[in-house]
Amino acid sequence: MADAGRQQAYRLVARQALVVFVAVIVIAAGWGWQAGYSALLGALIAVLPNLLFARIAFQQAGARAARQVVHGFYKGEAAKIGLTILLFVIVLSWVPIRVGTLFAAYGIGVLAQWLAPVLLQRK
Repeated sequence: MADAGRQQAYRLVARQALVVFVAVIVIAAGWGWQAGYSALLGALIAVLPNLLFARIAFQQAGARAARQVVHGFYKGEAAKIGLTILLFVIVLSWVPIRVGTLFAAYGIGVLAQWLAPVLLQRK
């Protein structure tokens, strides 16, 4: 069960990554390398914490491990939020970027995260 949940979570993150990296390519092609670089950083800030969440949250599974499963989700979400904040602080403090493009790509990443389950549904 943990493997199935983990695989599904990784598929969701992969779809999210695909969407944001296509957006990065479009931004770089349309607005230049600095905009593309800023968008890439925004995309990474959106994707990497979700990957960490998937890794932590799906370590346990099963009815006997229900308490550990819930604890894993809380721990994963806390790690995800913490990593997101840390990455924003690092990028905004030390990397010369276009802030609007960074946040646009991050927003696309969040939107892709919300839409990924719909995109994964089989018809």
